[in-house]
Amino acid sequence: MGKRSSLHPLRILHIIPAYKPAFCYGGTTFSVSRLAEKQAELGAEVWVFTTTANGAEDLQVPVGRPVEIEGVRVVYFRRWTGDHGHFCPSLWWALWRQGKYFEVVHVHSWWNWVVLGAMLVCRWRRFRTVFSPHGMLGAYTLRSRWRWVFQRTIGRWLLAHARWHATSRFEYEELRAIAFDAPLFCLPNVAPLPDGEIWPTGKREGSPARLLFLSRIDPKKGLDFLLEVLAGLDARSDWEMTIAGDADAEYGRQIRALAFEKGLDRRLHWVGWTEGEAKWRLLAQADLLVLPSRNENFAVVVLEALSVGTAVVVSDQVGLADYVQEHDLGWCAPLHVMAWRRVIKEALEDKAKHQRIRKMAPTLARRDFDGAAIVRRCLSVYQSPIVQVIFRKPISGGHYSIERSFGAMWPHWVKGEGMLVQKVMACAYSCGLWPRLRIVAQMRRLRADVFHVSGDIHFAALFLPGSRTVLTIHDCGFVRHANPLKRFLLKWLWLRWPVSHCRQIVAVSEATKADIVRHTGCDPAKITVIPSAVPPHFQPKPKPFATQCPRILHIGSAPNKNLLRHIEALEGIPCVLHIVGNIGPEERRMLKRCAIAFECTPNIDDTDMVRAYEKCDLLLFASTFEGFGMPILEAQMIGRPVVTSCISSMPEVAGPEGACLVNPFCVVSIRQGLLRVIHDAAYRERLIQKGFENTRKYRAEEAAAAYAALYQGFAKGTFSKASAGLPFGSEK
Repeated sequence: MGKRSSLHPLRILHIIPAYKPAFCYGGTTFSVSRLAEKQAELGAEVWVFTTTANGAEDLQVPVGRPVEIEGVRVVYFRRWTGDHGHFCPSLWWALWRQGKYFEVVHVHSWWNWVVLGAMLVCRWRRFRTVFSPHGMLGAYTLRSRWRWVFQRTIGRWLLAHARWHATSRFEYEELRAIAFDAPLFCLPNVAPLPDGEIWPTGKREGSPARLLFLSRIDPKKGLDFLLEVLAGLDARSDWEMTIAGDADAEYGRQIRALAFEKGLDRRLHWVGWTEGEAKWRLLAQADLLVLPSRNENFAVVVLEALSVGTAVVVSDQVGLADYVQEHDLGWCAPLHVMAWRRVIKEALEDKAKHQRIRKMAPTLARRDFDGAAIVRRCLSVYQSPIVQVIFRKPISGGHYSIERSFGAMWPHWVKGEGMLVQKVMACAYSCGLWPRLRIVAQMRRLRADVFHVSGDIHFAALFLPGSRTVLTIHDCGFVRHANPLKRFLLKWLWLRWPVSHCRQIVAVSEATKADIVRHTGCDPAKITVIPSAVPPHFQPKPKPFATQCPRILHIGSAPNKNLLRHIEALEGIPCVLHIVGNIGPEERRMLKRCAIAFECTPNIDDTDMVRAYEKCDLLLFASTFEGFGMPILEAQMIGRPVVTSCISSMPEVAGPEGACLVNPFCVVSIRQGLLRVIHDAAYRERLIQKGFENTRKYRAEEAAAAYAALYQGFAKGTFSKASAGLPFGSEK
């Protein structure tokens, strides 16, 4: 759980409409109770506020005072209504009075009065809140127009300050579509898994294949769809299916009638709601668990089946479908009748796959869904600062070093402990007044402990809390803009004011740092130099050098890229010039006059960019100005010699003897450098070797660690300790 400076353990309050033993509500009650118990096992002080809900009836439990259940202090409050709304003002009042005693309030579920009221209290009282919808905000649920409107308005406001929790990658993508820029993390549910194979498993010789449907009987679970699928199977197929779920309600009776209508009643066994040892026995003895859910955020039953070695068939709308496919632990199909008939037929026939799943699935399930590991990560997330890294919206077909550099660091932040880093993309292109005003409005909505504007859209930092904002500046070339008015606006809105406003500035090179100080008068101590990171997809690719007609790569067509002087310097040198970027009429006339063979690729993606480096013999990058110069490192990573400038950041980035340095303003100097690299094999080889050595300084893990240290320094003190005392004045 990590070290804590306070004298008491981490205090956690879970809010949930129904808690154990009200298991009739399905997987959420199971998973939340298991989460709370595991947190208590690991030393946290865990409380649960819930209602007496147990279907149409109420639980017969003490009301309004703590009851200890498996190390968790549970307070039940009597609900006023017997429906799924669970109207319970006494719980809200208790949260209002007692919430200050907890470091974290973790709210579960949605679309009921308990949770809506609890989120209002948490927002009003500014409690640190984690929100787990458990599938209640998926596309299936939001089909309802009024729910969609509610979520886009009131729901969005209620949840604006909460950390959102998804239980699977499937749910993560669904929530990201509606949560926009909300802090969102993904952790699986905690499920109680058996320690070993206690029950007999496998298919008995000569008996029909045993299918199992174990879930609530609800339209969302797709049992009606499954009956349609099974009714169309070959009548000679030897199978039977057990349905474990409460079929006594109205919808359950409709499903029974549908099964009779389809002629399936003799193959189906209805055993009602099953739990405990009887449930595990059913799972272990089944040959195949089938779950054709129309929407399922996680599906604990799938994990339970795998933990005893039973193969599964699931729809592609089940949260664990990607896990099943990734490890080949069953079959997955879209919700189309013919597709499901095909996979069930295949599943009934593939005995070898069943045997393999019986052997390997239990080990994989326990390894990948270890409850203690999941809970430790959850406790870490509770206390971790939220860092939002803000990116410009990239133009389609562009070639951007900012995105590539931060993309290389991202896996190291995701794997790291102690902070929750989230990527935020600007909602509009930074072009024109109206799109930039939209970006400003987006910045005002963001909620995090630390904000980091990753570059280019520097003005966005002005609309974030300056004391918690980091700004990375990649270069100051925009202050050289030819238009005086634009130059004035850029100097103030992109440089001076943002630098003054933000607590910390990051420059990607010492040259850029010097430029910032020169243009703003900023204290150099406020600026940290963290070099850009080289993306991992650039790998050494040896190639014989074509001395007679080398292929020369030139990247960029902006004025500072110095293309006209490069063309002039290449006159009379047999070569093929590959230009990445758009070129104008003047450059084309110059290429024709100098009789230079050339290729031009205006829009290029990362894959083609790597190929361009691999096909070239050398990189010509003698810019008149650069903030960093990522192409230098990319060429060095591939193993290509570099001709670059002796000014600005380029000598710093290229490293000692890592490139042939030339005067970018002197055509003769550029030409001499090119000729030396082309004709001096020993010199060329030395440049390549020194280039390889130089790139080791720009590894992504080192840059990521430097930024992480910066974030952690910002975030000190953001995790508030709870008030002294105990809720309800009780002791353990």
